[in-house]
Amino acid sequence: MMSRPVVGRWARVSLWVLTGCAGSAWAEAPTAVTASAGLAVDIPLPPPPFPGPRDEPLPTDEPILPVEEPAPPSAATWAPLTWANEQPGQYNSDVYRWLDARGEPRAAVLTRNTGMDPGGSHGGMLRQFRYRVGQQERVSTGTGASSGPGWVWNGWGYVVSHGGDGSVRTSSNIPGNYRQVFLGRHHAVHEFTWQIPIGGIPVKTTVQWFFATGRDHPVYAVTFDSSAAGPGGMNFSADSRTPYGDIAWDGDGTQAWVDGVKWGDKRRFFSRDEPLTAQSKWDYTQLNVVPYAGAWSRSADAEMGIVQTLDWMQHNTGGTWFHNNWGHVSENRAESDVFGSWMMPPNWNWPYQLCQYEMSDTQPTRSKRLAWGLMYGAVGSASYYGYGYESVGVGHPYQSYSVFMVMGRQSAGTVDTQVTEVERLLGSRLTATQGSVVAQGPGGVGRTDTVNYALSGYNSTYGVHELQAASGGAFSVTLNAAAGTLKNPTFLVRGLDAVPARLTLDGVTLQADADYFASYDASTRRAWLTLHRDWTGAHVLATAP
Repeated sequence: MMSRPVVGRWARVSLWVLTGCAGSAWAEAPTAVTASAGLAVDIPLPPPPFPGPRDEPLPTDEPILPVEEPAPPSAATWAPLTWANEQPGQYNSDVYRWLDARGEPRAAVLTRNTGMDPGGSHGGMLRQFRYRVGQQERVSTGTGASSGPGWVWNGWGYVVSHGGDGSVRTSSNIPGNYRQVFLGRHHAVHEFTWQIPIGGIPVKTTVQWFFATGRDHPVYAVTFDSSAAGPGGMNFSADSRTPYGDIAWDGDGTQAWVDGVKWGDKRRFFSRDEPLTAQSKWDYTQLNVVPYAGAWSRSADAEMGIVQTLDWMQHNTGGTWFHNNWGHVSENRAESDVFGSWMMPPNWNWPYQLCQYEMSDTQPTRSKRLAWGLMYGAVGSASYYGYGYESVGVGHPYQSYSVFMVMGRQSAGTVDTQVTEVERLLGSRLTATQGSVVAQGPGGVGRTDTVNYALSGYNSTYGVHELQAASGGAFSVTLNAAAGTLKNPTFLVRGLDAVPARLTLDGVTLQADADYFASYDASTRRAWLTLHRDWTGAHVLATAP
């Protein structure tokens, strides 16, 4: 739901509209296919049985905890990632298919943004996402929900920015361009770009999607480039709610009630009553490290979330002024806030835009709206106050950040698990005895400037570890997962003329397409390497003669 600020705050009322969605199989056969090398594969072992949604009530004093699942099968050769140009539902799309951390198939359908799509937007978003839930495939398709004339959401991942004057700028009604930055055997980067007029300035906006064999959740990376405003920045205050959209994360045709919402900034917020209504009680007391936002349905055993690749101190997130309720629960909320008839925060004062604008005062909602949030000034201002007014950020000439797009089972705590994974990535340490650890690089997608990484050896744009090979392409690095076990970590290696002929882990030779998944980019002389293992403690990854 889009909103317009009124006297510095947001208020808007509109209807949420759900259009028909595709079923559990492709709604239409592709009209054109051009695929990369790679074949369909049989799953090495059957997945665990689907337990179904749980019936017990949600605890009122703590968030949902993740459920442990078995590790993926090992020793089998995994098929490569594939790409094809297809037109499901006449949406001209680039379709990426890969095997996730459990060796099960996933697919992401990215609609091209050069013209209007059949649903009335201009593409440049995730139209559909497909993955396995137990023995079944869950298919999540853009709902086509509308939030006003000219604003329709046929998927997720749109660029949205609000101005302090009440204006709204979105990629949904602006044509742009797309390209395939990289397509490798097991890794791919897909890009959308637009020139979005914000405050009278053409802001070059770049979005990249990163997919990798052995990883469940794609990375969504965005840069707003306001260089055209000149050295002083924009004389205009704009926020970001990118990525933004409406996709049936509970599965096409399910239309489940939203049972709860949660987010994390400096503190963790979660609703405590199901299903979610404006009268639900909440908790905002627990400290938090990695920012995230999400919503869940217990009845559908589904949830969707957005998880940042950096922590709260490294990149401030959240918008509005609800921080005065840090440390509070709904029963002792800050009296200085105006709540009206709502027990939940008023819709204009959520740090992240979720389904609040589709909620009435008393009834639950089926809205699957989900978006990020940054403060006014984050786009185009030379300096702006971050959420909580404890830090000052820079939004000019660039505002760049990356998040994981997360979908999965609510009973498995999928979003919380990814939050923990990022915490562990940020708590790991990379050192080199041959080659070197990379400590600098571009500040984000679509940029050529060089910045210091927030953590040496960690490329937050893609959520990967990064190193430079020595002369001749040799390297030996130690990754210490000091903060906890990492799931299938990915390495980006610079300075290579090819994928290393032989890799070892602690001196033991690794098998390609089974122990690790490799892709080589000749244009940049870089290789992507995803290790297929639960990485606990410190281990040495090296090339060998």
